[in-house]
Amino acid sequence: MRIAVTYDPSNGEIFQHFGHTEQMKLYEVEDQTVRSSEVKSTNGRGHGALAGFLRDEGVDVLICGGIGGGAQTALAEAGVRLYGGCSGDADQAVWNLLHNVLMYNPNVQCSHHEGGHDCAHDCGSQGDHPCRHGDCGGPDAEEEDQIITLTVTDETGRAEDSDFRLIAIYRCQGRRYVALTPDLDAPELEADIYLFRYQEEGGQCNVEEIADDEEFAAAADAFQNWQLSRG
Repeated sequence: MRIAVTYDPSNGEIFQHFGHTEQMKLYEVEDQTVRSSEVKSTNGRGHGALAGFLRDEGVDVLICGGIGGGAQTALAEAGVRLYGGCSGDADQAVWNLLHNVLMYNPNVQCSHHEGGHDCAHDCGSQGDHPCRHGDCGGPDAEEEDQIITLTVTDETGRAEDSDFRLIAIYRCQGRRYVALTPDLDAPELEADIYLFRYQEEGGQCNVEEIADDEEFAAAADAFQNWQLSRG
């Protein structure tokens, strides 16, 4: 497998703007181990040129920071699997990916609606509390194996329901966040994990996408620390 990371040579970290990436760090991986790596110039900017660069380099997976919808389409057409919304040390991100603990933003389009509508979820409404979670939060809240339904409304007003398994509700820098996975039967370390802002208003539990890269990085770090604290 060949992994590429948008690369900032000044600090060895993930470059945050895909369309302006001037260098990529490329990793050759075999048996879940990095066998070699090199930094290469992209020889051009813009998502079309960069997707072509990745295709020509035989890249299977891209780890990057911010990335737009057009770039995502170009990567999909090039057959490159995307892990966007990442930050921090490039080498560490690759290690995290290989060990199934990479935190990334799958960009579910949950808050990209006209008017900024939230995406409501039904937690089951059992007992006296509408969300079935006690206080709906806390630094060590753990609510595994509960299934919730996200109702996602797109910009045309069309709603679609999807089931997610709840992993945790936790706090970071004064906000509440929720960790979810659509892989209902997968072990936690093998599942794709999505992070959202979480709030409760008037008895209704709501989630919304984390649009800011810096906020997402902080929320991801807090969730990863929560995972590590569990051993």
